[in-house]
Amino acid sequence: MKKLANTKLKELNNLAIPLIAQSISGLLIGLADECMVGRISISAYSSVGIIGSLLSFLAGLLGFTSVSFNILGSKAKGKKDNNNLKDEFVSSLLLNLLIGIFFFIIIFVLKKQLLILIYGFQGETLYEGIKYLNSMSFYILIQLCIFTFSALLKIEKKTKWIFICSTGTAVLDVILNYIFIFGNLGMPKLGVQGAGLSTVFSISINLLIYMYICRNYFSFTYEKIKLYKKKIMIHIKESLPLMGQEALEGSIFIIAINAIVSRIGVNELSSYLIIVQLVNIALMPMYMYGSSALTLISENYGAKDEEALCVIPKLGVIMSLIIYSFISIFFIIFRTEVPKLITENKEIIFLSSNLLIFFIMANLVHPVCTIYRYSLQAIGESKFVLLNNAKINVVSLIIMLIFIYGINLGVYGVFIALFINYTGLFYIYSKKWNKVLSKKVQVSL
Repeated sequence: MKKLANTKLKELNNLAIPLIAQSISGLLIGLADECMVGRISISAYSSVGIIGSLLSFLAGLLGFTSVSFNILGSKAKGKKDNNNLKDEFVSSLLLNLLIGIFFFIIIFVLKKQLLILIYGFQGETLYEGIKYLNSMSFYILIQLCIFTFSALLKIEKKTKWIFICSTGTAVLDVILNYIFIFGNLGMPKLGVQGAGLSTVFSISINLLIYMYICRNYFSFTYEKIKLYKKKIMIHIKESLPLMGQEALEGSIFIIAINAIVSRIGVNELSSYLIIVQLVNIALMPMYMYGSSALTLISENYGAKDEEALCVIPKLGVIMSLIIYSFISIFFIIFRTEVPKLITENKEIIFLSSNLLIFFIMANLVHPVCTIYRYSLQAIGESKFVLLNNAKINVVSLIIMLIFIYGINLGVYGVFIALFINYTGLFYIYSKKWNKVLSKKVQVSL
């Protein structure tokens, strides 16, 4: 068992570490992009920031079709069925092409109406937003294709290429921003349009590199059209609960909490948003280890390796907690200095530094329940995850309101309710994992 644990830990780290490095580099380079766009005008910065967030959210949400491919493809890999893996890949790519083309048409044709309807843009902000969307029309299409290739590289345990390509093209994006936005090296000054063009060009290079690396997996044949259609429907069915989970946890739950905190006070809200940004950095590795665990569990579930299935979630939890604790300790030590990177308001800095440790403690179980969430999704329990997450989130929000307004705990009531939320999810997920795993593995054997 010890030898198995060491082997799976090595596989887990080989998958997760490049993804963590990719996320960190992308975060830092994204900040550099914002600094450049901010030098154009306030209208440009506002339009690019809001539109960029919307496009990233849509791409991320729709990209869960690639997560379903990750699960199904990994199971085929575990069964050593390479032909099925190729069919799953082609089906996923076709599905994302169709979705991407649909959103390209919507954005290209209705961009002005969407900006006015959704955000109420007008005047200079609307003008800048239209220019930016003109150059970003292909973003979702290209990004969805990249997600499919990334999933394939995860399945084949070649995540170093994800790190190399994404980091390289991100650096290229910064360079092209400098050239296109400000009109350097003989290029015309394009402003926000240059920001969009540099992003689309950079991710297109990323996609072309992925296509070359994965060229042996292109096995499309017209004779398999019916098979592709069937698999596309399965991918859609598998991805819908995953999208619902992401929308629930990544948007609805967060919006509800922000709405509650905003009614406590302006300073509390500002301080809360600052510590959320900091703790999200500490939580970033848990998503990478969760994604890696999903890949390995799907593969070993296909291979019917019961011992590996028992070990992988525990290893993911240990590694996520170690990194979360390490980064959190760093933030606690420098808790009076780190908020100064975001604001100069002394009152907000003081409040943020005092609340940081409580928010870190509130999220202590977050990595654990997240790893088990990915583990359940890997073995086909996405609907269970979605329904129970919704139930626990609603209960937690009710408890939060009781703590804040019934017991007058203020923002501390938010932290206690969050801790209860993640602890409850961990209990339900881990119990379900142990029950379903033992049952399904025995049946499959």
